[in-house]
Amino acid sequence: MLELAQHILDIAENSTRAGAKLVTISVIEDQKDNRLTIEIGDDGCGMKEEELTKVLDPFYTTKKVRQVGLGLPLLKDAAQKAEGKFGLQSVPAKGTKVTATFQLDHIDRQPLGNITATLISLIAANLAVDFIYDHWHNGRRFVLDTRSIRAEIDDIPIYHPAIIKYIRGVGSGLPIVKEAIVFSGGSVDIADNIQKGTVVSLRIDNENVINTVLAQGDRGGLSFVRPGDILIKETKQDAEQKTNAHVPKKDKTVEKQAGEDFDNLKLSLRQIKILSLVLELDETGPSKIAKELGFSLSTSYRDLISLEEAGLLRMTGSGKRQLTDMGKKYLEYYLNNF
Repeated sequence: MLELAQHILDIAENSTRAGAKLVTISVIEDQKDNRLTIEIGDDGCGMKEEELTKVLDPFYTTKKVRQVGLGLPLLKDAAQKAEGKFGLQSVPAKGTKVTATFQLDHIDRQPLGNITATLISLIAANLAVDFIYDHWHNGRRFVLDTRSIRAEIDDIPIYHPAIIKYIRGVGSGLPIVKEAIVFSGGSVDIADNIQKGTVVSLRIDNENVINTVLAQGDRGGLSFVRPGDILIKETKQDAEQKTNAHVPKKDKTVEKQAGEDFDNLKLSLRQIKILSLVLELDETGPSKIAKELGFSLSTSYRDLISLEEAGLLRMTGSGKRQLTDMGKKYLEYYLNNF
């Protein structure tokens, strides 16, 4: 695993297999203390004391599909290589907590990676599980809680394209903007969170940088104003209007017909994750799937071919795969029935 997001994905999936109904993922970046902390906790079945003594052995696993359990040992190794520490706590019938710390500026510290794709994969593949993603950066906090999202969207599936675009935008758009602004000598202030709407203030003091971003805005759709002004302001009502504008009402007749069509279509969890990622990216190929989901290139390629033969994917002019209408309907069916 080359990114910390892949470690998070692997361990959070362990939590779901342990029967967890709530998985909490915490990422704390503290430049003052030069420390990155990752904590993954769940309310699953937990582990007995004798299991705790074995679980860091790469040749011990409770999985039936492979004979080695590399998730925890690899995370421990990654932490130690970056002058960090690894901790594991578990109580039977109560849950498990995994903690890893890293020296933030250590040359061997793995990058955080695409945490947004990790969260989307977890949400899509585990419909009965809620996730909390809590990210602190130098005292500033961002929280994504699927329980809050479910409360807002009522009976609309959380993996509806409009919902996932919202999650993807909140999870990846702001960090990208933040990185660019901070690199240019500015600052980004984020107030409130998904429950009450979001106010994002971007400040840049360098006039040359402002003119550059203004020019980019003309091409890329990014609007800009003078330093210190609020650039993005989105209330809860605004978010609801945008989401509702793209969310169709459910058609029970269509759902019934889809169920009849898909009853005999048995896909693996891995293939469901691939479909979910293709939906998120619009179109993709085996290399991207292998990188984002941690599968081998050959496995990703075989699954793409199988999904294409099943009519769930089609090849685009660029040689990548894209969801067909049938593929989109299958995801809707899967989300509503499993």
